[in-house]
Amino acid sequence: MHFRVGDKVRVIDDRSLVIGLEGVVRYITDTRTIAVEFRDDLIMCGHDCFGHTAEGRGRWFEPNELELVEPIQSELIEEGDEDVVECVNCGEVGHHTATVQGEDVCNYCYDNYTIVCDDCGDVFLKSDIRHFEDENGNSVHLCEDCRYEHRDCEECGCIIMGGVYYDGYGDTICELCFEEAQGAIDDYNYKPDPEFLGDCDNNRYLGVELEIDKGVYRNQFAEDVVDSRIYCKDDGSLTENGVEIVTHPATLDYHMNNMGWDSILQKAKDYEFKSHDTSTCGLHVHVSREAFGETEDDQDLVIGRLLFFFTKFESQIIKFSRRRLSQIDEWASFFRISSKSEDDCKEDAKSLKDGERYYAINLQNYHTVEFRIFRGTLKENTFRATLQFVDLLVDIGLNETIASIDINNFDYFKEQYFNTPELKQYLEERGM
Repeated sequence: MHFRVGDKVRVIDDRSLVIGLEGVVRYITDTRTIAVEFRDDLIMCGHDCFGHTAEGRGRWFEPNELELVEPIQSELIEEGDEDVVECVNCGEVGHHTATVQGEDVCNYCYDNYTIVCDDCGDVFLKSDIRHFEDENGNSVHLCEDCRYEHRDCEECGCIIMGGVYYDGYGDTICELCFEEAQGAIDDYNYKPDPEFLGDCDNNRYLGVELEIDKGVYRNQFAEDVVDSRIYCKDDGSLTENGVEIVTHPATLDYHMNNMGWDSILQKAKDYEFKSHDTSTCGLHVHVSREAFGETEDDQDLVIGRLLFFFTKFESQIIKFSRRRLSQIDEWASFFRISSKSEDDCKEDAKSLKDGERYYAINLQNYHTVEFRIFRGTLKENTFRATLQFVDLLVDIGLNETIASIDINNFDYFKEQYFNTPELKQYLEERGM
């Protein structure tokens, strides 16, 4: 039952000696606790008093401890008055001017029993508002409609008022829980100081970025594969269930025999990840710039030859990459060389340093040349063949000239360079 300030009430259930006494409601708290004032000659209370007034002294009660004797008439209502309305909250009848969500309320209820929704800013009765705690520990008041515009964090139980994140299980979590849940997965911008793995005398180190997606338990997967040589990162091109596996730079021999790619690829499959069978994943191979020559001019010349090689054998490179044309246009487009002059090709290589990175051969990085045209894979032979192919492309750039690349067909390079067992098998599988 709703009580109003000024109502005459009778005590029907109380632990003290005031059962049956009548008094007047003087105050009602936000939690509906009611202060009732009695005449001073009726009660001498030693506890629970809210103080003396001009009329007497009072006590606090719960609504179920009181019954209404006589409601207050806050204003005179003439019989037949058509302008009177009933307060939807307390039931008082009068000339109420306030409304809440299209319903009439008396001024007292508007002042004491309404609250603003923290999301939409509309005014509601307190009974129609739900109370939550957001990801920062702040109290949040939401109406029913706004409540369902926001999701709950499956980890800490807060209501998410900011950005929605997902953990390795695909559950919705808040930003704070996401940061805690990252575990072995680093941010996209994470870049540790490189550790060079394996011995070589030509500065030819390969760094691998393999994107995998649509797996389960990605945090657990990362914990299983991350070590001092390998780290895992988020990547904006992947879904929330994807991850990028990145290696420190290593020689081809180290990748083939010591990195443990057979185990990594198998674990990715065990966690139901995909790489080739997605529209999001690539296999990017970085090669140290120093592998292309001692001076910057030498490096640009060798890279220019490879740009020419990619131009002449574009169809074969695309077939090798397993990429669809739409993916190549978006992620790894060709920079087509028109001149057959070594000087011109070298200048083209120089100009690409200031271009964009979404080329088949990305020259944006200061220390590496990135071959980013290849589609992702979890097939071990395909993976190994791709790394061998990149390594042998560097040999072609160092040993051939624009003229020799121009006069020879792709079969010549297959016979002279592409003769490792895994690469030969892959070329046969691709009908090349």
